Amino acid sequence: MLLARRDRERDMSGPYGIELHEEPQVQLLQRLAYWLIRNSRTELDRGRAERIVAEALPAVPAAAAQGDAPAIFRHLLHRSGLLRAPGPNAVDFVHRTFQDYLGAKRAVEEWDIGLLIDHAADDQWEDVIRMSVAHARPRERAQLLRELVRRGDEAPDARTRMRVHLLALACLEHATEVDPGVRGEVEERTARLIPPATNVSARQLAEVGPLVL
Repeated sequence: MLLARRDRERDMSGPYGIELHEEPQVQLLQRLAYWLIRNSRTELDRGRAERIVAEALPAVPAAAAQGDAPAIFRHLLHRSGLLRAPGPNAVDFVHRTFQDYLGAKRAVEEWDIGLLIDHAADDQWEDVIRMSVAHARPRERAQLLRELVRRGDEAPDARTRMRVHLLALACLEHATEVDPGVRGEVEERTARLIPPATNVSARQLAEVGPLVL
């Protein structure tokens, strides 16, 4: 709705004579979102954003034909509805969910599975990983879930092991199609955790945070 329907239904054209369909905008916004996620940031400076767009334009000919990187970036900032300028030289997404959704889509397209698994215990990456499972195709999804199970199995402490295994279970909610064997591996690990068998286990489980719910 923000990327395409809003302007079309209000009969508005883009600034500077630029007209971009939804997909080219998504491709460029994904790169901005993924840079933010990889660098543990929620905003970036305008110059960096324009450089990211410039690097992406050769692979997005529909956008490259419309103008140079500064012009395309201005279009994304003013017309996409997903970006904003909170300060004179700062750019961010209007909501973290947009950033995580688009960044996760890019992570799957790049198949950056190592980066995703390395951050499995980081609560700031929880939504990114869950959305990556949703974006992935069935075979990719199965590999992601297997790697999450392995990462949990190899965790150095109980809290990390619980967090990663519970994250894998939460990812099943977004897995419309998944190998039954993989689903079984995930459910087998978490069946050991819930309900907790001892007071110590209950306290460790509570330390994982809202993911338990």
